[in-house]
Amino acid sequence: MIDFVEAVKRPWKTDPITIVLGTLFAVFAPLRPLLHGLGVESARRTQSGNETMPHFSDFVDMYLSGLLVIVVGVLFFIPALVVLLLGAIITIPLVWSIFISLTQNPILSVQSFIGLLVNGAVFGALALILTFFAMLMAPIGIQLFAHDKRIGSAFQLSKIWKVISMSDYWITWLLLMAYGVVLIGVVAILSIPSFNALSELFMGAATYTWWMTSYIMFGEVVKDSGVLHGHASHHVKSIKHASAKRSLAKKKKK
Repeated sequence: MIDFVEAVKRPWKTDPITIVLGTLFAVFAPLRPLLHGLGVESARRTQSGNETMPHFSDFVDMYLSGLLVIVVGVLFFIPALVVLLLGAIITIPLVWSIFISLTQNPILSVQSFIGLLVNGAVFGALALILTFFAMLMAPIGIQLFAHDKRIGSAFQLSKIWKVISMSDYWITWLLLMAYGVVLIGVVAILSIPSFNALSELFMGAATYTWWMTSYIMFGEVVKDSGVLHGHASHHVKSIKHASAKRSLAKKKKK
């Protein structure tokens, strides 16, 4: 069972510098990959059973890891974007047909308008479904990426579906959505009497808290699912195989 309270508290169980930097990186978009880089390290620790919060250390490595997290997240939403693009391409001739037929053939314009509505409904619904699935899959894909920092690992669909089928996953997903709404509400209330700069800092602190909590909670879900065990055993076999090859090479030299 995921300890939600512990996951919420852990981002604040670290040194003040990490909290301040996390808040600032959340505010400034160009530096936001560093926040996700910290999240990757937090996820890796959680997956290995380490319940401590990491610090900002190797900024270059963290920035690159954060950029790759953003790339992975975008890739999950590509199918929905493609569907929307196809819908827009098909819509253009329908709109043109309505425009032309308004003065020449009103009946044809009505038919084109109905086609436009059907097209929008079909492609819109399909894009919405794909977006929903992307929202479900992306957090786990990012966790799989965090485990070994390979983009290909993020798209192991069989492992993703295994995690998604767990009740703990759905509880975590819903808790995080609710937690996000609560944080937005708190920030909105605190921002009423505040200056704009303070409002940005409140939002930065909330963003830092939510993302770190998300990486921690989904890390726990992935760890408990057992999907990483096979990868770990394969990694151990690879190391043993490489070690055996080195030993054999040394014997041949002798």
